[in-house]
Amino acid sequence: MEGVRHRVTVLFENEEALEGAQTSGKGVLVKPDGVSVVQQRWIYAVDQDLGDVRITWRVPGADRERSVIDSYYAPGLNVYNLDKEYPHQDVFGYKSIQNDYYKIRHLDEWKDMRRFLPAAEVIGLKWRPEMCDYDIMLKDKVIQVNEYCPLKEEVEFFKDAQKTEIGLFYVDSADIEDVNLSGLRCTWIDDGDDINKCEKTTLFYKPAHVFPKNSNTSIEQVFPVGLHPKVQIDLTQHNEIPNCKYFLYNTLPVSLFFDKFQTPNCLVYGISDLEAPEYANAFIKGWGSEVLVALEGGKMNEITFHSRYQKPGEMAGSNTVNFEPNVFLACDSSEEVAKNPFYAKNWGYESMFTKNTVFHHLNSTNISVDIPYPDENNHAIVEKVTFSIVLLAILYLLSKMLKFLTYKQDKGAKKQ
Repeated sequence: MEGVRHRVTVLFENEEALEGAQTSGKGVLVKPDGVSVVQQRWIYAVDQDLGDVRITWRVPGADRERSVIDSYYAPGLNVYNLDKEYPHQDVFGYKSIQNDYYKIRHLDEWKDMRRFLPAAEVIGLKWRPEMCDYDIMLKDKVIQVNEYCPLKEEVEFFKDAQKTEIGLFYVDSADIEDVNLSGLRCTWIDDGDDINKCEKTTLFYKPAHVFPKNSNTSIEQVFPVGLHPKVQIDLTQHNEIPNCKYFLYNTLPVSLFFDKFQTPNCLVYGISDLEAPEYANAFIKGWGSEVLVALEGGKMNEITFHSRYQKPGEMAGSNTVNFEPNVFLACDSSEEVAKNPFYAKNWGYESMFTKNTVFHHLNSTNISVDIPYPDENNHAIVEKVTFSIVLLAILYLLSKMLKFLTYKQDKGAKKQ
């Protein structure tokens, strides 16, 4: 594939697991035992100017353990862009919403990237959205596709692009500030399919995303749920830290909304009409909303969401909607963390913070809410009853006003 660069990174749990990898004359064989994650990156150029776009995908509710080379994406399919509209935007169905940093279009389901990613066939990627994360960046005329996958079976990597290389690493040392990877870097010759050489190498970098193994942070739904779902975030084991702040980030479906007037220190973007029903918003104004809420350390935080009125059905029932709150600690750093060999910050919730912010991801939980909808056969009856009640209320108020005016007139006449 001329003009395509392909880089593979295999992260092993330890040095002993890395030693199980085998190299032949043309390929590198990797077995799944002891492999944390495989990152693959393809970079290629196209003829058209694509502006500045980022597409991310994470399986909603996925609980894959994150590694030191992972990022953390909002669940579902997210398309971020600036003023330039992305080609084939009609594929996504919903309109984008605008915040202070970018436009975002969100879907819970995967879309076939071959339908609108220019020249996607040149990288020969077998998309696996049911198990992998994707981070796709389009900048001017260059496309970069990043895939993060667990390794389920052994695989042999060969030269499949104009330039191919593979890194086999294990974590030599890591803490919340520094990561040190050691291992091998293998390359292929330029004018053939044989491996050129495999050399020992070491990488040091500052991680932008940290995943504590035991964060002691629970996210629980409050029961009974009702029409105003509540979520409790337990930060009683986390004290306030200088230059750091706790946050909840969420992309909410159109059936739910967050009232920014009830909660200080929050950012809410998207559908702002709090009274409009779900069916009046879904395909007219957008897909939902994006929420960032500041939390307090050392206490139990309760966040209240609100459900919208649902479209009546043939029989009364309920619609199930899902959302996934992500709780993290964001800390300003004087070190360069915006870029490392495996990840570069771009559009998304990260752009709401300084470029050298480190995100400590404490917990994320998939939450389901059942929102009831009425029987459409009773709609006319409910409408008539509601109209009658409103009319009676208006008549009652008018009668009270009339009595008051009559009383004032009578009182004035007696004084004369």
